[in-house]
Amino acid sequence: MNLKKHHPTRPHRPLTDFSTLLIFEPMLLVGTILGVLFNVMFPDILILILLALVLSYATVRTTRKGIRLWKKETNEMKNATDSVNDANSDKVEMQTVPSSDNVKADKIRNSTSDEANGNTNIDDVEIITNGDKKEDNDNNDTDDTGRATTETNGDAVNGNDNENGHAVDNGDKDPNIDDTDPTIEEDGTLPDTKHNRSSSKDGLMTDVDASSLAQDGQAIHVKSESHISTKAESAEITTLADGCGVDPSAITSDKIELCQEFIDKESETLKPMLYILVVWVAVSLFAILRKDDITGIVTCSAGYWVLTFLPFPIMMGVSYWMTKREYDAYQVKINSGCWVPAFGDIELTGSFVKILKYPLIASIAGILGGLLGIGGGMIVSPLLIELGVVPTVAAATSAMAVMITSSSAMLQFLLLGFLQWDYTLFFMCIGIVGTFIGQTAVNYAVKEYGRVSVVIFAVAIIMGLAIILMMINGIINLVDGVSWAFAPPC
Repeated sequence: MNLKKHHPTRPHRPLTDFSTLLIFEPMLLVGTILGVLFNVMFPDILILILLALVLSYATVRTTRKGIRLWKKETNEMKNATDSVNDANSDKVEMQTVPSSDNVKADKIRNSTSDEANGNTNIDDVEIITNGDKKEDNDNNDTDDTGRATTETNGDAVNGNDNENGHAVDNGDKDPNIDDTDPTIEEDGTLPDTKHNRSSSKDGLMTDVDASSLAQDGQAIHVKSESHISTKAESAEITTLADGCGVDPSAITSDKIELCQEFIDKESETLKPMLYILVVWVAVSLFAILRKDDITGIVTCSAGYWVLTFLPFPIMMGVSYWMTKREYDAYQVKINSGCWVPAFGDIELTGSFVKILKYPLIASIAGILGGLLGIGGGMIVSPLLIELGVVPTVAAATSAMAVMITSSSAMLQFLLLGFLQWDYTLFFMCIGIVGTFIGQTAVNYAVKEYGRVSVVIFAVAIIMGLAIILMMINGIINLVDGVSWAFAPPC
């Protein structure tokens, strides 16, 4: 159910944290070998007591973690609500103050209304020429229809207008202008001169204007294409920055390919699953080779114990290699300057010796899982939550780990002859249905209320109910009489 889901803050990642799983899983499987061996030797009442103690401790720790996260989420929601309210109040205050644009709009509407009624406010008319500003009301004549006409040619107007309303030269002449009559071409048009005017009373466009406009159009087109290209590059950098958890300014030209490489590696699911499958097959192979019906090795013989404990050094070597591989990859990413760990990631900082504590913790979880018969689910999930992993990611990673360790433990119990198929199939079906219902309900609650802490409380409630049921079962066994004797491993 979790394979198609994605990380809450890094959507390119799968919801299952395969990096953590690669560090934990080899020693988890080795732990199940020792845990199954202890399960055969320990009396049932002792196993029940150990299970109750372990789950009680895990329940208390998980509940405290959930309460802390609940309070944090409540404060974040309150701060977000206050920010929205403050933004809305500021917006309302800005709307109550008349802006200059609103004043201009009111003035335009009033002017339009006056024109519709036949009124014209002369004081509101402003005439701007391409040359010098000239305020001379005496030079503005009125034609026969009573319409005021003003003609400009782009230069400063000197002197008075003639009777036809055209500008009259007072004698000041530019020596650079040729005032001779132009020669008329055969087609009746005037030759081009360097003083062609771009504007006329009729609003016609000259060839010079058309050429200039064409050049401007090409410039605008090139600028538009450049703007689109820049916008696309900016969107790509923003996407990369979100995937690597950094500000877009950190994604420089030499970091683009590096950041994309990090995202591609984090998106992989097939390769880490193949690694885990190889480890599972190796551990299961040693369990199969111990079966006397297959290899003829006698139970509790020297060959039997060699095959029992040989996976330990092999898996320790595999765990060391996988942990070192993930540690080195983490150091490369953190030192690149264009990547930061996501919220809830297990940070592999410090010396490598300190990082080896994680495989050790995984081996203890595997021993408890094999001993107590819980497949590691009620141990791995609280453990990941305690390490700071996001609850939804912890639940998905734990579910994957449980599937691997439980199948390995089931195979070993089967080879030892302790597996009853009727119980196995019944509880397998119940487990599948319960997993589907639980996943659906928890995912709905997280989306509906926006609280990831719901996952933590769900884990704590399940463990609490398990403790209550085990206490009842233990009391019944004590009343009926129980044996505290240890059994031989063979």
